[in-house]
Amino acid sequence: MNNSELLSNAKIALLTARSDVMGWSALLFTWSAVAAVLAALARWPHPLMWVFKRHRWFPISLFHPPYGNAVQRLVLRFFLGPPSDGPGHGK
Repeated sequence: MNNSELLSNAKIALLTARSDVMGWSALLFTWSAVAAVLAALARWPHPLMWVFKRHRWFPISLFHPPYGNAVQRLVLRFFLGPPSDGPGHGK
């Protein structure tokens, strides 16, 4: 069956016509759905986050005092190298 057998040319033209109102409503609906999903994720985090909160594998306590400053300096020196005298004081 062909579309022209089911509908007249006028009805096909009416259904396939572009509309600014429909375009804006589709755009608004899409971004509303994205915002709703992000709001839901902010309100109710993924259930695995509860598991990782209870069973931490990363030693986060090393970055808090009394070890925090020393560990942070050590990590910065490891990744950035030793501190220089500043700009313009090269050897």
